[in-house]
Amino acid sequence: MEVPTEIVYNAIQDWKKSKIEPFTKAKLLKAYMEENNLSQRQAGEVLGMARGSIQNMLVFNRITKGQYTNFKEQGLSDDEIRKRQLLKPNYDSKDISNLDISLDKLILQLSKQEFITSKTLERANRLKLELDKFIIKIKKTNE
Repeated sequence: MEVPTEIVYNAIQDWKKSKIEPFTKAKLLKAYMEENNLSQRQAGEVLGMARGSIQNMLVFNRITKGQYTNFKEQGLSDDEIRKRQLLKPNYDSKDISNLDISLDKLILQLSKQEFITSKTLERANRLKLELDKFIIKIKKTNE
């Protein structure tokens, strides 16, 4: 499928205003880059975008439409999904469980946490104990 530069450029300009899912944007951008044999840098130059913006869009190609829907149902924002994929570039997206999604969401929330109460500390200690037990269980299973 040939994807003309003008169509991709216009679509990108409209993305800021429209509700097109990042998953769909990534597929269109990837098809355009492959059709024109462009690197991320080259695509950015042609489309008037920073390479980092191109990279941020393409990260959604690491997941399937079903996984994207699952992430959204779990309450992850598009930005959280993107960060999750950037933080785990070697993550095998075919082996994503609900627990993986929940843990990744928790990790993102913890990394942003600024206000901590005594109850937060108590819950964090309980979580650490459960995680330690869980890790031991996984290690035994994999031996």
